[in-house]
Amino acid sequence: MVETRQLRLHKGLRVTLIHQPDAQQAAALAQVAVGSHDEPDAWPGLAHLLEHLLFSDSARFQGDERLMPWVQAAGGRLNATTLPRSSAWFFEVEPALLAEGAARLADMLAAPQFPSEAIAQEAAVIDAEYRLIQQHTPSRREAALYTRVSAPSAFQRFHIGSREAFGDDMAALKEALHQFHQRFFVAGETQLLLQGPQSLAALEQLAHDFAGRLPSGRAAPRAEEIRFLSQADIALTTHSPGALGITFYLHDFTHDVRDNVTLLREFLQDEAPDGAMHSLRQQAWAQQLTFSWLSLDATGSWLALQFDTEQPDAVCAWLAHALRALAHTSSAQRAHYLQLAQQRFAALTPLDQLRERAFGFAPPAQTTHFSALLRQLAQAPQARLWSAASVQGEATETQGFSLQLQPWTPGHFHGALPPLRFHPLAHRHAELTPPADRAPLISLAGDAPATLLLRPPFFTAVSPADAAAIDRRLRPLFALLRHQGGAGSWREAQGVWQLEAQLPAGSEGWLASLPDALRLDGSPPAEPPPDDVAIRELLRQLPQAVAARSATGRWRAALYGGSPEQQAVIAQWLAPLARESDDPCPPPRAGRCLTVAHPSRDRALLLFLPAPPEVSLAALRALALLMEPRFFQRMRVEQQIGYVVSCRYQRCADRDGILFALQSPDVAPDALRAQCETFLQQFAIAEEAERLATLQSRLCAQLTAASARAEKLQRALRQAHGLRDLGRASVDALTPQALRQAQAQLVIGWPGAVALETRCVETQ
Repeated sequence: MVETRQLRLHKGLRVTLIHQPDAQQAAALAQVAVGSHDEPDAWPGLAHLLEHLLFSDSARFQGDERLMPWVQAAGGRLNATTLPRSSAWFFEVEPALLAEGAARLADMLAAPQFPSEAIAQEAAVIDAEYRLIQQHTPSRREAALYTRVSAPSAFQRFHIGSREAFGDDMAALKEALHQFHQRFFVAGETQLLLQGPQSLAALEQLAHDFAGRLPSGRAAPRAEEIRFLSQADIALTTHSPGALGITFYLHDFTHDVRDNVTLLREFLQDEAPDGAMHSLRQQAWAQQLTFSWLSLDATGSWLALQFDTEQPDAVCAWLAHALRALAHTSSAQRAHYLQLAQQRFAALTPLDQLRERAFGFAPPAQTTHFSALLRQLAQAPQARLWSAASVQGEATETQGFSLQLQPWTPGHFHGALPPLRFHPLAHRHAELTPPADRAPLISLAGDAPATLLLRPPFFTAVSPADAAAIDRRLRPLFALLRHQGGAGSWREAQGVWQLEAQLPAGSEGWLASLPDALRLDGSPPAEPPPDDVAIRELLRQLPQAVAARSATGRWRAALYGGSPEQQAVIAQWLAPLARESDDPCPPPRAGRCLTVAHPSRDRALLLFLPAPPEVSLAALRALALLMEPRFFQRMRVEQQIGYVVSCRYQRCADRDGILFALQSPDVAPDALRAQCETFLQQFAIAEEAERLATLQSRLCAQLTAASARAEKLQRALRQAHGLRDLGRASVDALTPQALRQAQAQLVIGWPGAVALETRCVETQ
């Protein structure tokens, strides 16, 4: 059972501790109440630059011992973000490493060294980010909304940072960083969140150790309520599909009321038949709805709902209609949707749960304040943004962007608004007859509920277009399954699109709908629009380039848990989808170089280097752990290639290998590829027994973490088809010689790499 404790330590540090007994990972997040709005006028982008620089040397930890390379070497995750009124740094590692990570996090916040070379490097990186973000549609939409604020003036200010904004006087910039840091990075402005399987007492001790590194103090109050212009609605010219943002400013917003926004999101994103989101899709008014906070602090909060739509007038009318309907929901319905929101939250990793808590989307403990939220939304000042290619705006320079804006007012909607139905509903179960045949179904003994995994044959790939079409058909089925006590997902894992579903008793009707939902259409479906970030678009395209062939429409099935009777029924319902096959393993595509058209002017390269069969998975994955921080150091820090730099182990379309990812504003893909090859050739592997033991420990931790039902089912399917997986014996047998042999084999196999690179295509 999850236990939570909140504290305020003697220095003023606010602490949230979460004991999660079954957690396979542990996480920490430090949030400081300082953001881009707090920068001196003379130094726009200073908060963003400081966010980057805190990952450089601190008083106690330099070089490879800094938090970033240390977490990378441990196979963990980390990141940071600068918001208008706060900044946060966070990481996730195996539980045994949480104390070491928290010590590094505390030291980098309390005692950064600001090396001059690091300042110059990160200023260059931020300048490259600024150039990239110029064409980033979500950032442009956010900047357009900020023009609707009349106060505070900080919303109108340039805050990303650039080489020009930082100037050439490194001494003056360093002094500004010191002063900014000393003013705000004190215990009274900081909140620490810790989560893991450790006891609350152990987590509290970590918090006390963390607080010991921070100076005492509070900064002077400085937050100011947001006020909108009298004409608060605006339209923006974009090259992306149409989108409507509807924002609300909520005054005097307590945490109890704020957390109910997560419950509101659960109601409005309901994709079950006749649910709120399903009604939008059925009317072809919108395909997606996302929630975000544009600003979040003690004085008030600015909430944004964004709809992907070409019908802004209808959506504006629909939202008002939906909020009125929610005011009449019963206590049983609110309790039901709250349970769904809590289940969704519980399924997140510890790090993602901390992010939701810190950034305003943790579910409430109860529904008591939901009516208060609805009343505040009804009375809240609004600012709305309609963005589309059809908008004929006038050029406006604001916040470092060149935007085409025009005044806009949604028109009056005269159509009929669809009725909305909220669960729980009374269901009448129709009698269904399953097929006579049975699908081949690998079954693993386990606790109920039964968990089903469906994936395409090995070494095949579902195209992005087919994956998007299947996703649209599965969404209402998954939503209905959640209302029935189950859960489902359609996601890409290791380059393979797969369905995972927890099936409660009585799921026959749901199973009967799967063949139609999972069909691969004969005619090519419409391609989804490219991702705004070039490297992410290449990642989306990679499985198709690595796979031996396209998916055939037949599926491999495995089941964890469930009674023998339930297993037999499930096998019958899967008969139209899964059939016997030996799944021959043809050689994968290799030695390919594909060019992907993309509107970004950046040069992006994704290079997947498959490992030859003679390279053990333990050696491959250990080598990747060694290379990741050093690759980052060489490309990102020493050579300043760009802002996306990654080298890691990757399984893609059932092939194991090393994945290099680079995105640069200046360096051509051919040069990036040469840099990767040189790095691999020159990489030196040390002999230290201590380093080897650390690698083995990290790999064993990854084995332990891969204990979820989906991972067990994946392993069972791979074993049934003669494919290998990481095992404890190969980890124990790891030697420096095996690492060097793996490196040599990868160097020899370099011509077999699959490379994807971008080619700039100007948008019209």
